[in-house]
Amino acid sequence: MIIGESGLGKTETLKAIKDNPLKPLRMVSMIEVAAHVRETGSCDLPLDRIIVLDDLGCEPVPIKYFGTDIRWFSDFIEERYIMQETFTNLIITTNYGGEQIQELYGYRVRSRLREMFNVIELTGKDLRK
Repeated sequence: MIIGESGLGKTETLKAIKDNPLKPLRMVSMIEVAAHVRETGSCDLPLDRIIVLDDLGCEPVPIKYFGTDIRWFSDFIEERYIMQETFTNLIITTNYGGEQIQELYGYRVRSRLREMFNVIELTGKDLRK
């Protein structure tokens, strides 16, 4: 899990290595996930590839599907937590720290994320001009 303020290069770094022929990454923005969930009610991601969920927290929580609240990320993490062998196939980028994640997704998700991920925290000045 890569955490840091906007403009520190989280997404750009992963884009630079996403086409690695040995371990390609499938990058999916959380905005794309939210749009797909709004249209279909679900979002299945393959377990056989490394998935990058980019910009966790920028999507609406919960996501509305025909008036029903769907907490896709919470369900996704719960599923991955139960299937522990899939930890290594997931990378998350976010601008949020633990308390903000807890506010959005709840303590249970925060606790599971803490166990599931090594956290890389980027600090510094915004690199965008």
